[in-house]
Amino acid sequence: MSYSMRSILPVLATALALALPAAADAAVPATTPVPATNFVNSVGVNVHTGYYDTAYNNFAAVKSALLNLGVKYVRDGACASCLDQQSRLQQLGAAGLKADLIVGSASHYESLSSLMSMIDAKLAPMTASIEGPNEFDQTGILDWATKLRSWQQSLYPAVKSDPNLAGVPVYGPSLVQSTSYSAAGDLSGSLDCGNLHPYPGGALPTAVLFTDLTLEKLVAGNKPVCVTESGYHNATSTTDGHLPASEAAAGAYVPRMFLDYFQAGIPRTYDYELVDEHADTSNTQSEQHFGLLRNDFSPKPAYTSLQRLLQLVSTTSQAAPVATRVQATGPSDLRQMLLQQDAHHQVLVLWRNVSVWDRIARKDIAVTPAPVNVAFGQPVGASAYTIDGNTNQATQTATNPSHMTVNVGGQAVVVQLTLP
Repeated sequence: MSYSMRSILPVLATALALALPAAADAAVPATTPVPATNFVNSVGVNVHTGYYDTAYNNFAAVKSALLNLGVKYVRDGACASCLDQQSRLQQLGAAGLKADLIVGSASHYESLSSLMSMIDAKLAPMTASIEGPNEFDQTGILDWATKLRSWQQSLYPAVKSDPNLAGVPVYGPSLVQSTSYSAAGDLSGSLDCGNLHPYPGGALPTAVLFTDLTLEKLVAGNKPVCVTESGYHNATSTTDGHLPASEAAAGAYVPRMFLDYFQAGIPRTYDYELVDEHADTSNTQSEQHFGLLRNDFSPKPAYTSLQRLLQLVSTTSQAAPVATRVQATGPSDLRQMLLQQDAHHQVLVLWRNVSVWDRIARKDIAVTPAPVNVAFGQPVGASAYTIDGNTNQATQTATNPSHMTVNVGGQAVVVQLTLP
């Protein structure tokens, strides 16, 4: 060996040592991720494109807000005689959004045939699902259950026999009162997905979800269950009985609601709703404060955090899931979800089932961030991001770490993984 070669070997050895990844944690088990598009496609939002006396009449702002938010699904009522509303829905469809259409209403006595003909002729390409009557048990009609059953049992074959809609899933009707599920009875043969409105009333996102899922089995049997309304209003001075959450609290809860519901097996959830319909400076009218946006279309924290979550987890090239040796451990309230994006990128979403709002005292609760240890059993690049809108920059990055400590408070945190 020449003198020059002997002199360079220590330099090469040092360089090689620096280039090698940190020792992976051999104890970390492999986790198979869920396709990221499955989660993104589970996220929807309610709109009222036919409410011409509300903020929804500013359709340009509505369309822009939906596209900027990053959702792909909206929920609205079908109306055979509402030509302007149909045009607006068609414009949303042309922009790439699809709709869950409520067919049948106590306030619009349009025939089933007229509604189905309109959807077939004008909205079929953008129709994601068709839904039975909304909260029909609240109409005051004495024989509501009989009428509801008859309508749903007619709606299902009408959809399935339409060549343009045959592949569109039919949702069951939504109900409000716990006694209404047994009154409506088994409609599992006339629906593809059950239907719930599990509003948490200022509490944790899953506060009533599992109780309501049990009730919905009386209607949907063993069919999947979709959530067509849930969310938080911010009328913190209301006395109407539907407890609020502050805008800040909803900013943490709304993304967690979508994560919790998806993890619980809900294939699609629609937040209620996009924008506050009317201005209410008194903050007393709950119905005017459900929006992700204020009445002037300025974003609330919930809009910003949901938008950021969707930006971080969405992908333009969905790859088949690749089992990856990564695992997070931390406080007992920790929840996690690994999502596959393209072939070389995954995201690990971390959140905690912790209260950020005292709904009785109506005060925000400061949550002390807890350290979460993310362990890696293989070489990856990792970058952690918050979704509260304060920054779009990674809070920390690491190349081929064996462990990374991520602080998680009331808001979800996203760890982006780059695979070799």
